[in-house]
Amino acid sequence: MRIQIVYPPSAGLPSLTDVIQGRGYTVTVSHSDQVSPDAEFYLFFYGHEAMKRLAHGWVCLDLRHDRWMEATDWLPYCDFCLVRSASDQAALMESQGCESIADVVGRLSQIIACDPSALERSNYLQVLDSDAPSSGAVR
Repeated sequence: MRIQIVYPPSAGLPSLTDVIQGRGYTVTVSHSDQVSPDAEFYLFFYGHEAMKRLAHGWVCLDLRHDRWMEATDWLPYCDFCLVRSASDQAALMESQGCESIADVVGRLSQIIACDPSALERSNYLQVLDSDAPSSGAVR
């Protein structure tokens, strides 16, 4: 698996790359202007324009070092997000105007959809398809 770690030049992550390489993975470490489109997993430590352009691979946004949760605007562009604590998770939900993580996921799916009305129609059709006919006597 090809992994790309993207972090600000001021941060140092040599131990993380050593651990990942020690497990047999290929790791590319880059700064803001050097995001490669051919990795299978991307780990971002801050919001980055390249997240919008990635067409494949898993994108993880690590907010464990973002004390003020400033990168939450980038959530629609990642597949999952790492937070430090339950209070950070609550702050994340509040920043998105949601009461649960399921609400956050649903809201982000709607934001990222090219056509939100098509997403809503699709969800409605899935609900209709899940309705099972009731058993019993039919008159």
